[in-house]
Amino acid sequence: MKSSIARKLGGVITLLGALALCLSLFAFWQSRLHARQANEIEADYAYVLEVRGLAQSVQHVAIVANAVFSTDDKNEVQKKLTVLRRALDDLGQSADALVSRAGGRMSEQQKTKLSLAIREFIAYQNDTIELGLTISPKAALVQANDEATIANRGQMIAEMDAFVRDTLGRLSANRRAEEERRPRDEALTLAVPAAATALAIIVAFWIVATQIRAPLETIALALKRAAEEDFDENIPFVDQRDEIGDMARALRAFEAAAQEKRRLEREAESQRRLTAELRETGDGERRRAADEQAAVVAALAHGLERLSGGDFTSRLETPFAPQYEQLRADFNQAVEKLRRAMIAVAKNSQAVLERTTEGARVADSLAERSEQQALELAKAAIDLGASTSAIERTADTTAEVREFVNRASSAARRGGEVLRDTIVAMSAIEDSSGQIGRIVDLIDEIAFQTNLLALNAGIEAARSGEAGRGFAVVASEVRALAQRALEAAKEIGALVETAQRQVGIGVGLVSETSRTLSEVVQLTSSTDALVANVAAAAKEQSASLGEICLTVGKIDKATRENAAIAARSSDASADLAERTRELIDQVARLRVVATAEARAA
Repeated sequence: MKSSIARKLGGVITLLGALALCLSLFAFWQSRLHARQANEIEADYAYVLEVRGLAQSVQHVAIVANAVFSTDDKNEVQKKLTVLRRALDDLGQSADALVSRAGGRMSEQQKTKLSLAIREFIAYQNDTIELGLTISPKAALVQANDEATIANRGQMIAEMDAFVRDTLGRLSANRRAEEERRPRDEALTLAVPAAATALAIIVAFWIVATQIRAPLETIALALKRAAEEDFDENIPFVDQRDEIGDMARALRAFEAAAQEKRRLEREAESQRRLTAELRETGDGERRRAADEQAAVVAALAHGLERLSGGDFTSRLETPFAPQYEQLRADFNQAVEKLRRAMIAVAKNSQAVLERTTEGARVADSLAERSEQQALELAKAAIDLGASTSAIERTADTTAEVREFVNRASSAARRGGEVLRDTIVAMSAIEDSSGQIGRIVDLIDEIAFQTNLLALNAGIEAARSGEAGRGFAVVASEVRALAQRALEAAKEIGALVETAQRQVGIGVGLVSETSRTLSEVVQLTSSTDALVANVAAAAKEQSASLGEICLTVGKIDKATRENAAIAARSSDASADLAERTRELIDQVARLRVVATAEARAA
């Protein structure tokens, strides 16, 4: 198969184009990979925050339930149930959304367990609401603060906290692994394009220098020597199967014809001397033979002279003597082959010029596309810079959120201290109620003894007759007064007992509220740590994006260097085209078409 210069140039251009395409795809793949990793990390952190929010929502539902059922008024409970039901609906929707978006973050067992736990919690809260509406709010409050209920709720929250800790640990491990891989990825990002570019440049310059430019320069030098009649028997590239080989073979035929012309000229000179000698000797036969030889030599000399002058349309039309006719036919056939070879050289040179011009145009187009890719990479670097700024703003916002969480934690601690003081005060009230109960018992005993004394006094007054009647009236009044005191003491005792029960319930509620606030403080502390991790991750993402911007800048520099290489390739193609034009000009000086044929063409 013939390997033409056009195919070689096409191979060089294809190699450079494939290199530019591969570098663009490699840069695009690297940017997409880093962006996808950053998005995955951001999504994982957001999911962890949502799981933490779900745990806080469970605590919120428990606090709202205690607040709703802390009153005995069912109408008031009915009014407050709207908030509790809305909190339960939000909790169910949040849990369903988390489970549906868990993906590979949770195992199927974890998804099923979390979904069932949330559903059981919501169902239990709905049963508590029904109990509060049908029986009493106090019964619902007792059920809501059952020890088993609190333990189940604490276990569910602990499992969610464990998932959050495991996920944060996994993200931290991935972040450390990413930091360990980053130098290797950066080295790969720079080494692969650099090695590919260097290899492509070496191959392209080797093809142009050794397969096109050097052979053309050698052929052009040989043509100049042939024009000066300095012939070289060892013409290079004769066996090459391309346009350069065609030109080398045509040059060899031209030199062979020129050398044949020299030989014939020497023979003609010898024949002329021989003819002169024959004329001097007077040998007629030899003179006639010499004349025939002289005519043949003169005709061949004339034909070779025209051939050396670049006229490949020269033919020996005058017949020779029979013994020389084959020589005339061989000469005409050799000139015809040489003419066809030079025509082929002219056509192939024109084709080389066209392909070279096309190669220069393609190289210019490649340079423009490389420049456009450099502009797009610069734009991508600007976009990455904007993303870095956005992540930095996110880190600042996270710091503000952390400050708010600290304030909420401080407020919850102060609330816990107030509740502890309230528990102490209510315990003191409970002790005072116990003392009041003992005083009431004492009053009851005094009233009983007074009533007994009044009864004895009435009996003694009755025994005294008229003298004791006034004393009997006084004893009756004292007895009535003792009876009223006894009834009042019973009422006070009942009130004190009710107060003690209410204070006991209040102490329980305040204790539960204190435990809930303690859990809130723990949750806010965990949230603060989580927000701190998010802020650190945001800063690391900002640093990573900054490094990606530097990498994109390096790739942009490499792309611009590729554009410069393509421009140099275009210049080399233009130089090759100029040398091909010179070759065409030298071939055009040769006459390979007769005048009639040229006019017909």
